[in-house]
Amino acid sequence: MSGENKDPSQLTLERIFSSEDFKTERFGPARWLEHRTGYTTLEPVNSGFDGKDIVLYNPKTGKPTVLVQAELLKIPGTEKAMDIDNYSWSPKGDKLLVFTNTKRVWRQNTRNDYWLLDLEPKQLWKLGGNAKPSTLMFAKFSPDGTRVAYVCENNIYIQDLNGSRAVNQITFDGSKTVINGTFDWVYEEEYGLRDGYRWSPNGKFLAYWQLDAEGVGNFYLINNTEHLYSQVIPVQYPKVGTTNSAVKISVTAFAASTPEEQNFARMQIAFYASTPSYRSVFSLHGWGQISEELSKFASRGKWGEMGALINDEILETFAVVAPPDELGAAVKERYQGLADRLTLYTPFTPGERDDFWKNLMDVINA
Repeated sequence: MSGENKDPSQLTLERIFSSEDFKTERFGPARWLEHRTGYTTLEPVNSGFDGKDIVLYNPKTGKPTVLVQAELLKIPGTEKAMDIDNYSWSPKGDKLLVFTNTKRVWRQNTRNDYWLLDLEPKQLWKLGGNAKPSTLMFAKFSPDGTRVAYVCENNIYIQDLNGSRAVNQITFDGSKTVINGTFDWVYEEEYGLRDGYRWSPNGKFLAYWQLDAEGVGNFYLINNTEHLYSQVIPVQYPKVGTTNSAVKISVTAFAASTPEEQNFARMQIAFYASTPSYRSVFSLHGWGQISEELSKFASRGKWGEMGALINDEILETFAVVAPPDELGAAVKERYQGLADRLTLYTPFTPGERDDFWKNLMDVINA
């Protein structure tokens, strides 16, 4: 049945599979806002703009309120509406993380571009620095909402959301066979595992899975649909009795062996301590007043002065501090029995201090 001869009273295969006559209404994605009484969802705008508002609903009354207008989610420099695949709110509800431009990894679209909307002052910007399009995965707010962690090309990064928006690389060994913060084919296939890292409740640490797929055999798939000619696609997949990916769980830790590294650690600790999530941690140690002072400094934008408030006692509580030739033993003493693998949250430049890093690893791995 074609053209003008279509009869809406007739049920046909064309209507069932090729039309939108029986398309169900979609709801969501919905997100509950802890700091408000209600939940948000996406709804098309009433105007001619091809975008979606984020609407807050009061579950008691059913009353909707437009919380984020679609106009605020236009791709910067264009009049094009952002295609929102998903979104999440910061713990305070003052920041919105939007997932868009998604790409498939194995079975699901887990590679994305992530955009952050600051509700005050309504500023939209893209996370990831110079990362390639659609390469970020599993972006998550820290518990205090001041940072976002994500996986990019098998390495883990943390980006500050305030001030410089600096991107800090946490792991450096990611490759085709070393996988940080996510999983390989077999773990996704058999266990449904994809997102492989978590923030600690106080935001002080990241714990993540690392897979080493070296030695896992290739299973060859044939792609007959994407191109004119078929393509052979190798996928590492262990058969029964063969090598499977080796798995470790790692955490990040501060370590400092030079005055420069100590200053770096002081600044990072000061930044965390200035946030409400860390106030209880500092109060537990009797440093509540220092945390309040750091919050005042942060509110005035005095970032460069905050590190001076972190004294040696505070520094050595949160970081491993030792001379270069003793740092490996100190790190091992602090964390042995607590973690299988550590990522040191300390400045690292490939090609510099190679002897120091080699000695450090030799001692820790001994």
